[in-house]
Amino acid sequence: MRSLQVAFAVLEEIAEAQVIGVSELARRLDLPKATVQRSLQALADVRYVVRADNAQWQLSARVLGLASQMKYHDNLARAARPAMKDLCDEVNETIHLTVREDRWVVLVSLVEPTRPVRTTAHISSMQLAHATATGKAMLAALSDEDVRELLGTGLETPTERTIATIPALLKALAQIRQRGYAINDREYQIDTASIAAPIRDASGRTVAAMSISSPATRLKRNLWKPYGEAVARAASRVQI
Repeated sequence: MRSLQVAFAVLEEIAEAQVIGVSELARRLDLPKATVQRSLQALADVRYVVRADNAQWQLSARVLGLASQMKYHDNLARAARPAMKDLCDEVNETIHLTVREDRWVVLVSLVEPTRPVRTTAHISSMQLAHATATGKAMLAALSDEDVRELLGTGLETPTERTIATIPALLKALAQIRQRGYAINDREYQIDTASIAAPIRDASGRTVAAMSISSPATRLKRNLWKPYGEAVARAASRVQI
């Protein structure tokens, strides 16, 4: 834990100074030069810092990219908030906004209803894309070849209802493309169900997904179509 704290302190000082040497970093942090040097090398190994010259260091493009991504997620959440709030009021269930990172989906924002029994989640939590409604809604934007390349040949199965093979997933994605929304019927958590639709930018590229998340006991099959149409309408309102 101590080494992690030092690494973050080093990153913060480099961000403030923009370009800085080991001796100056050690002086500012009141740490031995050897400790700072080890931290710099560890950060360089994961490409978070790079040498500006033989004696000084600066943040890498990778870190700057992370900052840009966080700003994008914040802008996305703000743009989606009105539609999410209206959808929450309409269905009285939790509304999620996620983005895909590799084979995972990351929760960017949520709106919760006032009812006491509802699904719960935490911002930045990650779930397997193929086992979630938002994940499948975003995977449906990829070609079958890209899905195979992304997920490989084996799929993890968090519950007994999770899609377990690539052929079965590709069939499900084809159905999602046709109807315009994805269904998660207890595939990631056995007591949770959800319905999701993709969010597209001005060029038509899928950049996120919005979902209605509910206890499985409430999200009955007769609600799938009306909820699917409702979340698709809400997602189409988001201007990115």
